[in-house]
Amino acid sequence: MYRICVSLDVQFYNEDMASFDFYKHIDSESEINEIKDLFDENGIEYQVSSGENLFDKTLVGEAFHAKYTLKINAQDFEKADDLIRDAKENEIDISEYSHLQEMTNDELVNIVVTSYEWSIESEIAAKKILQSRNYPLTDTQIDDLKNEHISLKFKAKNVHPILHVLSILSIFAGVFNILFLAIGIGMGFNFAFNKAVDPKGNKYYLYDERSRLIGKCVFYLSSVLIIGGVLWMWNSIFKRLG
Repeated sequence: MYRICVSLDVQFYNEDMASFDFYKHIDSESEINEIKDLFDENGIEYQVSSGENLFDKTLVGEAFHAKYTLKINAQDFEKADDLIRDAKENEIDISEYSHLQEMTNDELVNIVVTSYEWSIESEIAAKKILQSRNYPLTDTQIDDLKNEHISLKFKAKNVHPILHVLSILSIFAGVFNILFLAIGIGMGFNFAFNKAVDPKGNKYYLYDERSRLIGKCVFYLSSVLIIGGVLWMWNSIFKRLG
């Protein structure tokens, strides 16, 4: 399972977090060891941690349990993909991918273009099947199609107006309960500063400029009010003690 898992379109990124970004989930010890050796030989820094349950195993079984989680620097995403792809190129036998051979050419092209949603093995197999069918698809065409797809799918989006209204209302509600100001800070920070990482490792703001501006206003105003509220509370306590 690769960088974009199940129904998640993006991975969240924060400048203050560690420099490693989620790269892929890996299910076998032999595969993680092969990749670690490959990265060590080619100067790619990485971080490996115990895997996680992507869903409740009682509902979906073991298939969605990742044994290992691999993180690398986002700037190394493409290099890592190329290294793994080259290492596995000669291992792929398309006769073992009968389910892909039943697909149309357009469906196989889609696998190649949206390779971040598939395993690298599936991407290689799809390419080989297209080649066996004499389908004209050059590396340049693949790069152009991938870039076009990424530019359309991985871009800043609008925040729903209702969420903006709720974040603003949290400021007014915070006059009566400080908890609402904390909610406003969280929502404002999310809209203003959250970033995402596309399959090529490029970081971009998750929300558009207008949404970020509103988010900043909510975040800073909520922060000022909550700090003021805490200072007022402490001042009241000291006055009573005095």
